[in-house]
Amino acid sequence: MITFVARSSWKMRINCEVTSLHRGTAAVSCRQPRAVRSTLSVACAVPGNDQSVCLHLCNAANKLGTQYKILNNVSYLFSKFIEEGKFTIRLINPNLDLLVKTDAEQAKKFVKILSLCVRGKVPKNLSSVEAIRTRDLTKPEVSLNITSQQDYPVKTAFPAHLQQLIVTECKLNRVEGRILRLRRLEILNLSDNLIVEVPRTVADMAALTELVLSGNKIASLPAHLFDGKINATLRKLDLARNQLVLLPASLCLLNKLFTLDVSSNQLMVIPLTIKRLASLQYLNLSDNPLTSLPFAVSEMPLTSLSFDYILPHEYVHEPYYSNSPPVLPLTEMAARTLLGCKHRDPEYLHHLTKDLPSTLRRRLMYFIGCDFCSGVCVSYGTIYYKDLRMGNFKAMLIEKRRGMPVFPGSHMSCCSQRRAERLPRGPSHILAER
Repeated sequence: MITFVARSSWKMRINCEVTSLHRGTAAVSCRQPRAVRSTLSVACAVPGNDQSVCLHLCNAANKLGTQYKILNNVSYLFSKFIEEGKFTIRLINPNLDLLVKTDAEQAKKFVKILSLCVRGKVPKNLSSVEAIRTRDLTKPEVSLNITSQQDYPVKTAFPAHLQQLIVTECKLNRVEGRILRLRRLEILNLSDNLIVEVPRTVADMAALTELVLSGNKIASLPAHLFDGKINATLRKLDLARNQLVLLPASLCLLNKLFTLDVSSNQLMVIPLTIKRLASLQYLNLSDNPLTSLPFAVSEMPLTSLSFDYILPHEYVHEPYYSNSPPVLPLTEMAARTLLGCKHRDPEYLHHLTKDLPSTLRRRLMYFIGCDFCSGVCVSYGTIYYKDLRMGNFKAMLIEKRRGMPVFPGSHMSCCSQRRAERLPRGPSHILAER
């Protein structure tokens, strides 16, 4: 038997800071009114009467709150800075401006509902006016630091407003889904645990600016880990002291990345696409069994670069390696033509790929720029090996082992095998004397 339950009333209430500015006295008053911790809600003064919809403003000094009529009383909604969680409600009676500051996501939802009410489209089952409790005014917890397994919350949820979460030495073996659902999280530090893999859904953490996963047991990362909302916000990525053998192709999409630490792993090669990290300033590659570095590293405006000896033993590359057939497939030629000379423009790439299927979009987005011309390689290309001189670096800090200079070998991308065949074939590495 199916039972139908009537929909109960719902609340549209936000915790915020409100500055009440009286327009009549603002011009003559010398004192700027201060923001007060408050709750602001859209509610019905008379239950079930849509015409009585009002703004209900409560704070610690007035827990019963003040009601402001909405219909024919809100003259304007200023939402220019809604992305920062700020908006202003201009009332006719009283002659008042309410300057509101809250979470950006809550602000957008509140303004949307309020705009509907202003136009007379009041949502059904809107809750009635009610007084607040003291705990409703407490500022939500935005930072949480857990350093022991006993303190880790197993049965309780993480605060929804968390912006910083640090969980270290708690023997975590995975990144829990409830952590990934924290939409406001900006800093996530899960260092010194037992994490083996990183879930693909990390890409959907739209507010994340710092991701620290050092000191775990991560051997590989999903290929499309950074192909999502995270690529527009992430500034620091720390993967030190893991067991990584390769870096994912989607790393090149992190346009805002400022610091990258992949020290103490098992990396032998750094992907050529690292040249596309235009904002990168700090790069730590130390304590990895690297065989060569991308030549583009020498042309990046790095402030700090750290690495150990390249090739601890005698090892000589072939002059070049190519997977290109004598005649490029039509798909490769079409992709290169689409990317053209505008492949360095992020806005052009976004508009080019936004309506394409995900597989084709990724194929275009993970391109490698040619080090010899303005061309690109998508699925086919040639890797050319040469010496990388220390004088090529613009600004860097190099770690030297035993105080000796390092002349690492480098690899370069070339969009044409014929061009690579015409390049000089000198020794591929100059090794420092031990």
